[in-house]
Amino acid sequence: MKNNMKYLIAYKDENGQDYNGQPWIIPEDGYDEKDFAKMVKNDMIRRGFKNVILFECKTIPENIDWNFVEDNEV
Repeated sequence: MKNNMKYLIAYKDENGQDYNGQPWIIPEDGYDEKDFAKMVKNDMIRRGFKNVILFECKTIPENIDWNFVEDNEV
């Protein structure tokens, strides 16, 4: 059975900057596979991005803030 979850990654850039207090988010439409999203997250950490957090949701909201990310962290 397919779980229909989308996996997204919130982060700050290499200088620790987010987008006016909101996280940068990739990908816009989410990943379908949690393992692939974890691999991307780990690669981002190795490349120096800050506050890299994997989170999940069934429906991607239009606006995502750090509280939403933390509440839905994987």
